[in-house]
Amino acid sequence: MRANQAQFASTLNATAAQNQETRVHDYAKDYASSRSATYLEAVNDASEIATEPSANPERIKAEHDFWQIYWGHMILVQDRAVELQMINFGNCLNGIDADCSDPQTKNAYLQHFSFQLAKACRVSQAAEYDADDQDFLNHSQTDLIEDDHKKFPWP
Repeated sequence: MRANQAQFASTLNATAAQNQETRVHDYAKDYASSRSATYLEAVNDASEIATEPSANPERIKAEHDFWQIYWGHMILVQDRAVELQMINFGNCLNGIDADCSDPQTKNAYLQHFSFQLAKACRVSQAAEYDADDQDFLNHSQTDLIEDDHKKFPWP
């Protein structure tokens, strides 16, 4: 009888552990999917803003959508590099960044920050899916850091 109870307890514990592992895997999969969708939406909105004239209705909608993501679900999924690029883009969009206060150069800077946001999202995604590819990750992170610390030759 005790052998049956021990076997039952062992089976029960194995099943519980397997169920826990499945729940963790499913959560990670859902989180990764949500992160990918949020990053894609933010990058699409930023590129729309950076490439369309300010009075264009599509750009106006993209600005609205960008701020919803910025203050909403991006906070739940972003890593530090993406957060910094979202802030850079948002500050430029609002004219808080001194370089972005001049209407003549603002779009060039928006394009730059849009590109930097896309790169940060790419690196963040790669870190999640290609954690073993350290050469790619190190190179990409270095690119982001170097690009962030040098001015680019815009008028």
